[in-house]
Parts: sequence; structure tokens; C-alpha cells
Amino acid sequence: VVCKSVKNIDFDNQSITIDDMSFALRTSADRAFIRLEAAAEQTCKLFYKGIAFSGDVSIVDISEVSVKISISALPPGMKIDTEVKISLYLNIDSKNISILTDARVYRVDENINSYYLVLLFELDKKSRDNVKTYLVARQMELIREFKKLNIM
Repeated sequence: VVCKSVKNIDFDNQSITIDDMSFALRTSADRAFIRLEAAAEQTCKLFYKGIAFSGDVSIVDISEVSVKISISALPPGMKIDTEVKISLYLNIDSKNISILTDARVYRVDENINSYYLVLLFELDKKSRDNVKTYLVARQMELIREFKKLNIM
């Protein structure tokens, strides 16, 4: 289920009220690569037509071949198949890693206060290894978070 708006979260009754939802055409099981929510301290810059967008851009989730970013305003002319550059700043084991790569807009989702852009890219071996290392570390972080919540 793809939900574009959360109206209310009721912690006492453990319920959530959503709006503007639809069923995804593909399931997560169809994916060849794991996609994980990025930690809050991971940042990025989007470059489109020579203009850098950074302050209003954040990483939502990331995989070895794609990244979903949130951006407050869609740059004029940006649509599916638009070529962009993305610079990802990942913190891996207390080291800051910067990855700059060409990407293509795969999907544009409009939300109430922002847009989600899904960008596809092909990384060189070193960058791909860095993303894999980040994903493994992030998986362990998420597992620890779930264990603290007694979900597992």
C-alpha cells in the first residue's frame, strides 16, 4: 500500500488514520535489491541543469541501484527519464563517504508538502561496495531498534 498522507497517529489505541492511498503495482518481493530507510544524518544534493538542490533534499531510502529522495519543490521540467546527478553523503562506521553519480528519474510521487523522486543509478565498484557496507550497517541498526521495541 502506498500512502501519501498520514492524517493521525493514535499511540494509545495503536492506530493510524491515512488518506490518499493506493496499492503498489509491484511488491517488495519483486525487487532484486534490498531498499532500506536511510538514517536521519545521511544527506544528499541533487543537481539538475547545473543547479544544486541541497537544503530541501533528503534521502528517504536507498539501495545498491536506486535512491528515493524527498524534495520540497519539483524543479521545473523534471519528469520521468530526466537525467540528473546525485551526490550522496553516507556515514559508514564514523567515516563520511561521498558518492557522486549520474542518475535517471524513475518515478515522481507528489505528497502534500513535498515530492518523492526515485532515482536509478549505476555505481562503480568502490561506490557500490560503500553502499553495500552502509546497507549492512543500517540493517543492524534497524534490527537493534526493533528489538528495543520488542517487535521481534
